[in-house]
Amino acid sequence: MPTSTLRGVLLAVAVVIGLLMIGQGFQSSTSQALTPPSPSPSLSPSPSVAVSPSPSRSPGLTHLQAVKGVKIQVLNGTTTNGLGAAVADDLQKKGYTVYAVSNAGKTDYQTTIIYFESGQKSRAQYMEQHYLNGAEIKPAGSLFTAPVQLTVIAGADQAPSTT
Repeated sequence: MPTSTLRGVLLAVAVVIGLLMIGQGFQSSTSQALTPPSPSPSLSPSPSVAVSPSPSRSPGLTHLQAVKGVKIQVLNGTTTNGLGAAVADDLQKKGYTVYAVSNAGKTDYQTTIIYFESGQKSRAQYMEQHYLNGAEIKPAGSLFTAPVQLTVIAGADQAPSTT
């Protein structure tokens, strides 16, 4: 028998044996394949459990990624004259692009709030962590019409202390 024919026969036999072995390892009935397996207790941690970073942490943004080209508006949410402008000035010095400074619709904000547009949460977290510690971080939704990524409502916690 020629060598190439013998090799072909050996290859075919090896493939058949391999398929049989694989079939033995994955034996299941049709009814099992159609129903999801019931959960069974496990002693090891489940790999589907995800630990999310705490809200005050920015997930690995550099300063440049967090501020370059980021348009913000700053609204004064207090009765302290010029607070919005002072916060905007500080943030502009850090590299943010200030689109607008104005007064909020009300003046009783105790805590500063950073509203973020879709996809901008990590930038809001960076701002809170590095410049506006303790600020609340919330999605903007449809609250604002300005073409900005972040809206800061400066609360009383940003006012200079009088002591």
